[in-house]
Amino acid sequence: MTTNDKPVIISDLGGVIYSFSPLFHPKEHEDKFIAALRDCSDREARFHDVLRQYNEGKLDLALEAEKEAVTNGKLPVFINIEAAKALFDNTKKFRIAIVSTSKVETSKIILKIAFQEIGINEKQAEKIVSEFDIYDMSLYGGKKNSDSWGKIIKQYKNIDAIIEDSEKNLNAAIEASVKLGHKTEGFTKMVKL
Repeated sequence: MTTNDKPVIISDLGGVIYSFSPLFHPKEHEDKFIAALRDCSDREARFHDVLRQYNEGKLDLALEAEKEAVTNGKLPVFINIEAAKALFDNTKKFRIAIVSTSKVETSKIILKIAFQEIGINEKQAEKIVSEFDIYDMSLYGGKKNSDSWGKIIKQYKNIDAIIEDSEKNLNAAIEASVKLGHKTEGFTKMVKL
C-alpha cells in the first residue's frame, strides 16, 4: 500500500499533541502565546506591531513570532506523551495530515520535539515528520468554517478520522468531510486507531 492509498487521519496539534500550558489549559496556552508575542514585540523591531495585528485577526506576523519563540525556547512546548505515542502508532497504518494554526515550520519543530520525547531519535523523528502532510490553517481560513476545512479535506480520498480538541472546530471539519462524501469519525483527543 503506497502512502497515497493509506487511509488518512487529520489531526490538530495544539491541545492535542502539545500545549504552551503544562496542564493543557486553553486559557493559559493563549496567555503564554500572547506573552511570547509581547516579548518578541519588545525585543525585535520587525515584531513591534505584532500584538495589534493579532488583535485585529491578522495572524501572519504572530505566527512568525510564535515560530521564533518556539525555536529559541522562549515559548516552551509541553508534550502530551500518550498522544504522541498514539500518533506515532497511527503512522504505521495511516497517512497523517496535520492541520494547525501555525507556520508549517513551527508544526514540524513541535512534532520532532514530541517524537523525541517518546524516545525516537532525532534523525528518525525528522523522517517521520517529513512523511506528514502539514497545513497552516491560517492560509485556508478559520477552523470554525467548514469551507476552510473543505479546501484541505478535498485533497484526500479516504479520511478515517479527524482529531481536533475544539468541539466547534471538530464539527466544522466533520461537516466538510461529510459534504465531500467521507464517513469520518471525530475525536477531541488523539487515539490509537
